[in-house]
Amino acid sequence: MKPIVEYTDFRMFMRDYYEERKRCSAFSWREFSKNAGFSSPSYMKVVCDGKSKLSRIGVERTGAAMGLAGFEMDYFRAMVKFGQAETEESKKAAYEEMLSIAKTYKVRTIEGEFFKYMKSVITIHNLKFQGCWDVKTVQRFSGLSPYYFAPDKLEAYKDANVLKGGIVYADAITTVSRTYAEEIQYEFFGEHLDGLLRSRSNDIRGIVNGIDNSVYDPAA
Repeated sequence: MKPIVEYTDFRMFMRDYYEERKRCSAFSWREFSKNAGFSSPSYMKVVCDGKSKLSRIGVERTGAAMGLAGFEMDYFRAMVKFGQAETEESKKAAYEEMLSIAKTYKVRTIEGEFFKYMKSVITIHNLKFQGCWDVKTVQRFSGLSPYYFAPDKLEAYKDANVLKGGIVYADAITTVSRTYAEEIQYEFFGEHLDGLLRSRSNDIRGIVNGIDNSVYDPAA
């Protein structure tokens, strides 16, 4: 999902958020609406379909439900103003506010569209070493937005788990052997990630370390 400052349509941003959550978990419009404090189970979908607007309170609730804070929340507010503006003057003012925030806070990215169709692989050598720090530390060195620090992404037991994030987002997962690929899906060897790994079992492959001397002869 693109950084929020690369969006101009708040409904598209909300829909992309929903699709991203749904891709990684059993997320639903009902849950999205409930998280934002709306009694109607389909309200978020109705908003995304352009059939309803967000009130000021609704903007705050929706932003909080998506984990937005700081400049990202400010940008979301401005984006909603832009999308729901009734006059050209107010639309222009909201757009200028968005540009100002984007210019000041835009996170440096490596041409996201360039990598759009590229696949990624993560290799697990020893599941015990996962790269766990507090969320603020990982946010600082990664530049990732609060959106990524949720239980279905990098967050684990209130901290950030870098390896978990890699497992969630990688297209394929490899380990150092076929046996290890199976072992880490059990609680005893899973280091608290066995549930996630079982959910990705179709994407896990064990590749034996080393080379086949009959094919690649070091002496040749």
